[in-house]
Formats: sequence, structure tokens, C-alpha cells
Amino acid sequence: MSVSGPITFDGRVAIVTGAGGGLGRAYALELARRGARVVVNDVRGAAAVVEEISAGGGDALASPHSVSTQAGGQAIVEAALGAFGSVDVLINNAGIVRDRSLANLSAAELDAVLDVHLRGAFYVTQPAFRAMKERGYGRLLFVTSGSGLFGSFGQANYAAAKMGLVGLAMTAAIEGARYGIQSNAIAPLARTPMTNGLFGGAIEAFDPEFVVPMALYLVSESCHLTHEIFSAGGGRFARVVVGVTRGWVSGDAPTLEDVHEHLAEIRAESDLVLPASLAGGSATIQLITLGESPADDGARLQIVAGLVEGAGSQGPRLTIEHQTIYGSATADVLDTFAPALIGFFGFFFVFVLTGISFLRERTGGTLERLLATPVRRSEIVVGYSVGFGFFATVQVALILLFALGSLSVPAIGPLGSFEVGLGIANAGSPLLAFVVIFLTAIGAVNLAIFLSTFARTELQILEFIPVVIVPQAFLGGVFWSVNSLPDPLQAVARVLPMTHAIDGLRAVLLRGADLSDATLQLDIAYLAGVAILFVVLAGATIRREIA
Repeated sequence: MSVSGPITFDGRVAIVTGAGGGLGRAYALELARRGARVVVNDVRGAAAVVEEISAGGGDALASPHSVSTQAGGQAIVEAALGAFGSVDVLINNAGIVRDRSLANLSAAELDAVLDVHLRGAFYVTQPAFRAMKERGYGRLLFVTSGSGLFGSFGQANYAAAKMGLVGLAMTAAIEGARYGIQSNAIAPLARTPMTNGLFGGAIEAFDPEFVVPMALYLVSESCHLTHEIFSAGGGRFARVVVGVTRGWVSGDAPTLEDVHEHLAEIRAESDLVLPASLAGGSATIQLITLGESPADDGARLQIVAGLVEGAGSQGPRLTIEHQTIYGSATADVLDTFAPALIGFFGFFFVFVLTGISFLRERTGGTLERLLATPVRRSEIVVGYSVGFGFFATVQVALILLFALGSLSVPAIGPLGSFEVGLGIANAGSPLLAFVVIFLTAIGAVNLAIFLSTFARTELQILEFIPVVIVPQAFLGGVFWSVNSLPDPLQAVARVLPMTHAIDGLRAVLLRGADLSDATLQLDIAYLAGVAILFVVLAGATIRREIA
């Protein structure tokens, strides 16, 4: 997304509380530099900042009123309306600290911090909101903190106030949406008088100027975001989310023991539901899933859709916005289905072709002719094992190359140009993906050799498909999630090589996992163990045939 030119605040009136120094001062100076008329509010230092703005050719007004009283908040807004005629932007930045451990915190210290941070923001926002509502435009920014979002030792009062600001900001977004008023929160990390000495002096590297771009963008006309929280500091900018996990739904009246038993499901972070907005008679719910499996994602989307449908008659109209964590930003359904596709065909083709090929070796007289030569029986066993192993290697290499690669073939005569290969998005190492599918194929080759000794015709080889291939397709995660199966079937699915092949390929191709990933290590180890087991069975089968 690009802008046509510099983002300006020409014609806009902005109030910045706590602007006598630190971040507030930085916000006020940049707003004025970009054309805003600024009310610089602080109980001390406001006049000096106004002088800086005026010296640079800007227009500003000092407001020494305290935000900690309703009268003070009203006076700040009235000063803006009286001097400039409107209020378009409000940055609630004023704050103090009274740090003390929870056990030793006094009621006075709690009230002092709440008065400035939380009540102060309310006292200024309410009259400013009314003015913005009349004009049909407004930008509100509430300065929260990582301490409020995540907690911090010795700052119970400060953290409570800062998290309270998040609730105030989100509510203002909901109530202001129909009037063109946007409201967001920012958690800055910067060197200010309030943060001096933090992090062993490392805070010195966090210049306030590195926070300003995010803060001012959120209060600009170019920004259309509302009801969101952002983090900014040291040049890093990120969104902070408050969401709900997929959770666990009890079928009957739940007990304490039920909660304990399903705690892992309750806490699982594989997908999050974010109530993005509940304004204007409609709502958007953001569902964030892993993006590893279309079946998993589809099932979760259906669950949320069912909950949304049930809530539709009891509140605002709800819509679902689905996002994924893993996979390419431009990934489509084929990309997310690719691991299942590669795993299935890697097993299916190798199994069927090997079974038919070895059957022909047995029934076509090839084995008998070999036995009539000086070649030793042990060499025949090794030769077949290596030969069919090479056969499997070539097959899976071609499958993987076709899936991940894409070759443009130019037009030749009347034949138009065309693409060869699926060009599936890949977040990890193709070599590691090959290792996973190679181990799967080696298992399939040797299983086919073993089972082919029970067949006398090629049709009988194909009759093994319902026994070997179909269960793996239906239980191994090809068409739907293993986790969506009943518990007894899940237990069966966990011993199938197809399950581990698809899980391993998803880890590599979608999540970009490497060999340090514990789950991928388990999948590879399991596939290697299965391959070794089937190699032993196949070797015994060949030795029996040539005995």
C-alpha cells in the first residue's frame, strides 16, 4: 500500500496530553511540523514546547490544566475549541509512575496513577468525543504500555491503569465508528523521563523519534484502522492482539475434572478468534488458523460459523475474516493441500507400481532365470532391494519436482505456450521435504514387495488398494484432519505412515520447519522405523522366493 504524497495534518487541530517532554513533546512537534495546530497540554513544560513549535513556524497553544480532574479535561478541550474551532485529533499520553510492589502499594499511590492515566484519559476524551461526533470526524489514540498488556513487577497501579486504557480505546472505537471517529491504542517503548534507568540503561538506545511514525500514522487521515493495538519501539512496529482460542466445548454439564482433562485444548494457541469490531450494527470476527491443513481450517471455520449464526439473532450482524499463520502470503488452497497431495501420491504410485513390477519378476520367469546363473542368492536380494529403492527415489523426486517446480514451455508452431509443474509455495527446504517423502516411499516399496507374494495376477495387486491405500487416505489426514476423527480412529491414524508423512511435509513446506523441530524429528524417526521394518519383511520375502 502506498500513499500519493507526504501525510499531512493541514487544517487539523490536535490535542496532546502530557506533551511537556518525552514522547508527548515528540508527538506535538511532529504534528505541528506536518501542519496541525496543536494544543500542548502538561502541568509543566507546555509553554517551552509551544515556543519550539512557534519558532519553527507552527501554530500551537499551551494548556497547563491537569487531566486528573473532570474540570481540567473539559478546560483542555474548550481551549482547543476556543482557539482553533475544532478538535480532530486527541493523543492521550499523560502519565505518571508511583512504582511499588503489590504488597506495599498504598491506596494513595493507586489513586494517583489511576487519576492521571485512566480517569485523565476519560476526562479529556469525553468532551473531545462529543466535539468530534458533531463534526463527523475524529482520531483518538490511547497510550498504553507493555506493563499493562503483559504485567510488570512493582507496577500494579500503572499496569491496571494502562490496561484500562485499552478497554476505553476499544469502546471508543465501537461507539465512534458510525460518526467517523477512529480509536486505537499504542504501547510505546522509548527513552523518556519516566523510563530513565530501565533495563540497565539499555533504554537509552530507544529514541522517542522511533515511536512517532506509528503514533502519528494512527491519528492521520490516511489511516483507516480502528479498534486495534500496536507496539512501537526501537524501530520495530507490531500489532498486539487480544483473542480467544478455539477452546473446548463440553457436551454435558462440565465438572472440574473435565476442565482439568481438556486443559490442553482450552489453552491451545493453534488458532485465535479476534473480535475485531463490534460497531455500526455489524461485526467482523477474525479467525486465525495455522494454515497447514485445509481440512483442519475448514472444520474450525465451520465451528466458528455455527457460533456466529447462533449469535446473529442476539446482537449485531457478524461476518468472519479468515487469516492463516503459516504458508506463503499468496498461498492458495492447492498450496495448503500440497503436503497431503505429495504424501499420498508418493505412497500410492510407488506401492502400486512396485507391487506390479515385482509380481512380473516372480511370475514372468525372471527370478528363475537369475537362479540359473552363478549370481549368489544374497546378491539377488541386494540387487532387488537396491533396484526398487532407486526406482522409488526417482519416482518421488519427479513427484516433488512436479509439485514444487514450474517450467514455462514457449509456443512451438501451432502449440501455444504452457506451464509444466504446479509451482506450489514452499516455506522450507526441498531437500528436507525429499527426505520425508523418500522414507515414505521406501516403506511403500518394501511393503509392496512383501504383499505381492500373496498375489498371482496384477488385478490382485490392485485389490490391495482398498486394504492399504484407502484407509491411509481416509485416516491419514489427506481429506480431513486426524484430530477431527473419533478417538479410536485417531489412535489408528497415529500408527499409519501416511499420517507422519503428511505431518512432516506440512511442517517443512508450510511452517518452514528444519531438523531442530521436535515434531518433525519424530515424524522422520517414525517413517525411518517403518521403512526399516518393511525392508526386513521384503528381504525375507525375496529370500523365500529364491530359496
